[in-house]
Amino acid sequence: MLLNKKIAQLVAISSLVISPLAFANEDATPSFDHVGASYVSYDILDESLTGFGLHVEKSFNEHVFFSAKHTDVSEEFALVTDQGTVNTELSALLTHGNLGYKFFNNGSTVVYGSVGYTRMKISANATDSSGALFGEVSEGESGVNAQLGLRSRFASNVEVDLAIRHIDIADETDQEVSLLARYYGQQNLSFFAGYSRLDSESSSLNLGVSYHF
Repeated sequence: MLLNKKIAQLVAISSLVISPLAFANEDATPSFDHVGASYVSYDILDESLTGFGLHVEKSFNEHVFFSAKHTDVSEEFALVTDQGTVNTELSALLTHGNLGYKFFNNGSTVVYGSVGYTRMKISANATDSSGALFGEVSEGESGVNAQLGLRSRFASNVEVDLAIRHIDIADETDQEVSLLARYYGQQNLSFFAGYSRLDSESSSLNLGVSYHF
């Protein structure tokens, strides 16, 4: 089955990524109960937007969990024209809300899948040097997403998450591949760095902190 092949690929890739770092700790369990925030740098079509990200995950039982992720980035730049300087602000919002299921769990590694709602909004406005508005445009679309991931915890303070997300908005589809590494400074506090690639046009870098409960 296609799903089994995808799981096998995730396990193989993840083992290559984390095997040089791993050493045994059977008590370490990947976290699916946390809230956090991050700094986000988002590159798309030669433009770099920066902002923040928010995320939350909550387990309902041994298998079922909820996850939500919100990203808010923007960039301001100036264009010099014959009529003067035009100041432009570009902003983008992306939100995912998913219900997930952990269908493989050996104590230190979890393979999971989730499906849910996606909302995207892009807006731009232009003003002159006095602040007078030239014009603005805003477009928002909603859709669905499905994610397949593998999360491994080892050494009791290091966790790695590798995931593939399929996004379908307004009859257009994208695939996002993400890798996140998390370090636990304390039992309920972790710091993380993540990288995501959305097709061939955009990528993002996240640096943040999470509280685990």
